[in-house]
Amino acid sequence: PFFHRLMQSLTREMEKDFYESILVETMDTEKRNDRKLKALYNKQVDGVFFIPHLDWDGWVDTETPLVLIDRPRKNEVLPSIGLDNFSAAITGTEYLFELGHERVWFVVNTNELWNTSERQAGFKETALRYGYHDQCKVVEAGMSAHDVAESINKALKKYNVPTAIFASNEYAALGVLRALSKENIQIPSQISILTFDDANWTKILNPTVTVLQQPIKEMARLAWLTMKTLLRGESIEHRSVKHCGNLVIRDSVVKKMREVKRLPY
Repeated sequence: PFFHRLMQSLTREMEKDFYESILVETMDTEKRNDRKLKALYNKQVDGVFFIPHLDWDGWVDTETPLVLIDRPRKNEVLPSIGLDNFSAAITGTEYLFELGHERVWFVVNTNELWNTSERQAGFKETALRYGYHDQCKVVEAGMSAHDVAESINKALKKYNVPTAIFASNEYAALGVLRALSKENIQIPSQISILTFDDANWTKILNPTVTVLQQPIKEMARLAWLTMKTLLRGESIEHRSVKHCGNLVIRDSVVKKMREVKRLPY
């Protein structure tokens, strides 16, 4: 859903300058990744916006401008637009800690994605700084909401139940919510929930969900501005731009309240 909203915003920016877009989906697999890139180059497109797969080796056609979005690699040399994932995770984690939540789980799909590893690093750094490192936990839960739900259900039976859960994206959040519903754990009276990404359902759910919002429209605007600069053959002043996340406070996070007892096996 995040990528869909990003693509919509990017297309609107392009159409202002009478450019058309071709959307190619790689299914996050390495072979499709390179094959689809080569297909676009063979079509002699003017430029490519690229959200890379985690195993991408950095191969590009040097004659075709390319701008990375959302998942720049560590020490990226290609033009890239994304979120400052490390700082955004710190913002969300500090918010939970300041409300008295000392035992927090950070739920990720996989540790292999670059943006996820940055978010996880921000969470861990903050937990260490506050002295809550031993009470906090990173849960690698799987790529689908269904897998996340199963992983969280198992973790709830195995470990001390947290007072708050911080999801690394909206799919992770959906899986967490499904797991808590199955165990009849109430939000936010028993567990507070915070997630990256401001999906439409986060504003409809009861309680509404507190989120770390990515500035999608601004990311799209700057990505297109960067591409236009490259299309003109001009140099780019800032090759890597990282946006700040915006904490949107709603109803799913409250001050630490009564705790849930450890669930039986």
